This record gives sequence, structure tokens and C-alpha cells, in this order.
Amino acid sequence: MEVDYDKNIIFELAYPTGYYTYRATKSEWDFDVNLIKADTNLDNFVNVIDIIYFINYVISGITDYSLFNLYKLDMNSDGFLDVLDITRIVNTILD
Repeated sequence: MEVDYDKNIIFELAYPTGYYTYRATKSEWDFDVNLIKADTNLDNFVNVIDIIYFINYVISGITDYSLFNLYKLDMNSDGFLDVLDITRIVNTILD
């Protein structure tokens, strides 16, 4: 949390349950990773390669999702990565 001299919160960082940090450093950080939903390989396109990645991820049985995969692949924002999300990605490509 960052607070100004008048005790107003000007920045607050909260991690999802199960994620922790012991230190944060303020800096001018240039974040240039694309934020395109479902683009898992960061090539600026959503295509069959991203679907294959997602299917393999779901088949692996991982349920402790990384923040990256949760952001990129949870297409219906329900907190789970499943066939409903895969279907939505396929429909997006076909449209």
C-alpha cells in the first residue's frame, strides 16, 4: 500500500488467495505483454495453437491456476478453466 502525506491511499496491491509477497518495489515499469484474452503464446493472434495449449493445460489436471493462465484463459470469468472457456475461444476464432 502507498499512502500520501494526507493519509490517502494512492496505491494498494492485493493478491488472490494463496499468493503472497514479502516485498514490493515502486518503479517505472514498462509492461509490454499483450493483454489479448486467449493469446497464450503472446503472438498477438488467437488461433488453434492457443486452443491446443489450453486443452493440454486442462488435461494436465492443474487446478492451482497461474495468474497468467487465469487471465488469458478464463473466458467466462468464473474462476475455472474448463470446456466452457475452450468453447468460447473456438467460437471467437470462428466468428
